[in-house]
Amino acid sequence: MLAFTAAIPLTLGWSLVRSHHTVLLLSHYVGGRAGTCTLAQSFEGEALFRVQTQNREELAAASRVIRRDGNYQLWSTPQGEYWVPRGSDNAVLYDLGEQQRNIYGTNIRPGDVVLDCGANVGVFTRKALNAGAREIVAIEPAPENLECLRRNFRAEIAEGRVLIYPKGVWDKDDVLKLAIDPANSAADTFVRIIRNAQYVEVPLTTIDQMAAELQLPRVDFVKMDIEGAEQRAIRGARKTIALYRPRMALCIYHLKDDPTMVPRLVSEIVPEYRFRQTCLFASDRMQPEVAFFEIP
Repeated sequence: MLAFTAAIPLTLGWSLVRSHHTVLLLSHYVGGRAGTCTLAQSFEGEALFRVQTQNREELAAASRVIRRDGNYQLWSTPQGEYWVPRGSDNAVLYDLGEQQRNIYGTNIRPGDVVLDCGANVGVFTRKALNAGAREIVAIEPAPENLECLRRNFRAEIAEGRVLIYPKGVWDKDDVLKLAIDPANSAADTFVRIIRNAQYVEVPLTTIDQMAAELQLPRVDFVKMDIEGAEQRAIRGARKTIALYRPRMALCIYHLKDDPTMVPRLVSEIVPEYRFRQTCLFASDRMQPEVAFFEIP
């Protein structure tokens, strides 16, 4: 406790202690329920929770549906217009709130070739385009999300800046049942259990095979938010990671062992990677959220 008190100004310390979330956060940390999150990351995660909540509320107030077309709705938001599968309205506003707080970092550079693994309806693809990426491969297996991507990026697809890849990424070529979440198209998964899910068979491949198939000149940045398939996808990207050493933002909150296994798998491929992680206070618990990798 002495180290904690010395590291934080007294006035800030009292303000934090008065916070319900902070008290709960400290109890989780002391009780060993913060996982791999350090105390500093836990406080940052509590702050991120507040930012995410505020972003979501502000976006909801400033956004509206401007068109409907069968199973799809066109949303006008402060971050642009997005076609979204009907029923996933809250999900897209939450995802836009994540982009507003830079959940995957701000490490896209002009001219980058980017892999958006788990592109959903394209909120990160749009962010990468705005950051000056030369080409984004939007990787997405869910049929409804694919239709939204085609609608949301017609011009960029025609220009060759966005390439939609209609498969899931895995550790081998396969065909598996994808669980479709009727209330959140961003949560579709091959791995986790979803209540009231609908199922559709979709193809999967490896990132190594995809990169060869598309004849990508290089890979500069990889984002993965693929609902528990991250470990499998990393195993299927060994050649690509070893050859190009891309900067990466990989989600580590879907499976219990992701926070330890994802960094281990990456370091086995390229030991020189520098690793850091962010944490988020969510559902009354602190959890690791995204792992970032970069060559110093």
